[in-house]
Amino acid sequence: MARGPSGGHSGVFVGGHPIPTPAPPPAGNTKLAEDEERQIEQDRRESEYHRDKWTRYLLTWCSWGLIVLLFVIAAAAFSTLGWHLVVPENWYWLEGDKGEEQLQKIKDVILSGAVVGLGTAYLRRYIEPS
Repeated sequence: MARGPSGGHSGVFVGGHPIPTPAPPPAGNTKLAEDEERQIEQDRRESEYHRDKWTRYLLTWCSWGLIVLLFVIAAAAFSTLGWHLVVPENWYWLEGDKGEEQLQKIKDVILSGAVVGLGTAYLRRYIEPS
């Protein structure tokens, strides 16, 4: 601590003048402090609740968006496969050798997804606890 111009005072000085230290809070005022602590804890819990609620809301919408996207992709794949099985060859848009390869890839993806889905649904009964 710096010594002031008067020589005997130890404390903080600004412009040669001492800054008084704040007085301690009065004894026996613990009820107010406890109320403030309770309010701070309640505010923290409410904030955490709203943050968790918003996160769940966001994840729910992202999950639904992903489900819709996968449904659209599956519908397009089934439509393409169905189209190429039903219409005459001159209406195909997947043409030539590359078209046959693309059509085979679509079949592989659809069938592998169906097999995995059925296997998962069957095994889920035995894996998940009742």
